[in-house]
Amino acid sequence: MKTTISLSTLTLLLLCQGFNFAHAQGTIINETFYSDALQENRWLKIYLPEGYDPEDTTTSYPLVIFLHGGYVSQHSYPMLFDALDDLTWTGAGDPPEGYIHPLILVAPDGNADLFGGLTWWSDSEVNGDFERYVHEDVIDYMDSAYNSSETLANRAIMGHSMGGYGAVTIAMRNLDRFIAVSTFGGVVELTITLEGITPWILEENGGSGPFNPAAGVWTEILHSFSAAFSPDLNQNPYPVNLPIENDGSVIDSVWTRWQLENPPHIAYFLPESDLGIYLHCGLQDELWIDTNRAFRDSLLALGIPCRLDEFEGDHNNQLGERMTLSLQYFDSLFVHQELVSPTDRGAQPPSFVLHGNFPNPFNPTTTIEFALSCPQEISLEVFNLSGERVGVISGRMYPAGTHQVTFDTATGSGYTASHQIGSLPSGIYIYRMTADGNTVSRKMMLIR
Repeated sequence: MKTTISLSTLTLLLLCQGFNFAHAQGTIINETFYSDALQENRWLKIYLPEGYDPEDTTTSYPLVIFLHGGYVSQHSYPMLFDALDDLTWTGAGDPPEGYIHPLILVAPDGNADLFGGLTWWSDSEVNGDFERYVHEDVIDYMDSAYNSSETLANRAIMGHSMGGYGAVTIAMRNLDRFIAVSTFGGVVELTITLEGITPWILEENGGSGPFNPAAGVWTEILHSFSAAFSPDLNQNPYPVNLPIENDGSVIDSVWTRWQLENPPHIAYFLPESDLGIYLHCGLQDELWIDTNRAFRDSLLALGIPCRLDEFEGDHNNQLGERMTLSLQYFDSLFVHQELVSPTDRGAQPPSFVLHGNFPNPFNPTTTIEFALSCPQEISLEVFNLSGERVGVISGRMYPAGTHQVTFDTATGSGYTASHQIGSLPSGIYIYRMTADGNTVSRKMMLIR
């Protein structure tokens, strides 16, 4: 049975006995290895804990994989390696409160050649198989070259921004490889992401397409998403299918491909598991706080335990503090060998999730999707920005599961109109869903 002693008490005891303990001094190694998935040598940044002995084959260590964000590399996170030195207990016995057992961490290089190097850690005909590179090549190499534990209960993955997307999707698709995943400002919901960046893309390109990836960062990011989610080697001058028309409206056939890579969609088909999911996002992190909240709500509605920690900060600050919390969480799982997920304290799992409509913008028809965790009566209405109700799409009992309803402004099919059919002008409209005493609203744009 583990005995817990407070850090302050232990410190006092050691000082009274004339001893001092300092931060750990781990070893950082930069080396290359050959990736079968990418068919080339790739760089790894590896952290080995103080006291690691390559000749000691009887001692194995938990393995944590860290995936970097876009426009940076595995070398861009010194706070992560500082946190490991600060946290790792090198004394005898169990670590005091707040410290962690020694572990090995590996940060692979996830950059490619096109579109700022952003790969989204996905398998792609354009960039290469970066997902397989992580969950097969990196793990297998670390298990063969270092004393990392080969058991599920001793392996976790974490990532920042683009790496947060990669960490979540790779973990959910490879439940036999990871006990837990953690993200920091992760891009973990694609519907809100596309809706959010489309106006910025239009602005970078003078109000309409064709879209040049050199026009600005958001247009380049759109192309990088497309290289990961909708590659097309037959397209020129760029080997991708973009999900939006020149006016910013969504192309259904391409968006359908993107949805297959959307974390909430992947979670919907997740087999029953105990994967621990721990999300972090700053309240001032523009678009990504909304994507993290949406992903959390989707997980909870599906009955998948998770935790989202929101904090004062933007996309890049307080990373050291957030990484510390995640490493401590991972350590608790590694030590107890139990699959336990963090949960939002006091949060009640919502009984429904209202997804973004598609296409959006639209003309004249769009589809609205929602998911129910149990059978219930729902109300789904549409309002203009003046607060006037222009239609009732649905108001009846639905079974548990995912449902789609159509809002057709040309024929009125599928909903009860409060206006003359075909008379709705272009503009932004609000669709609002009420169920189980809760209400959620989203925006959609009609373009005539």
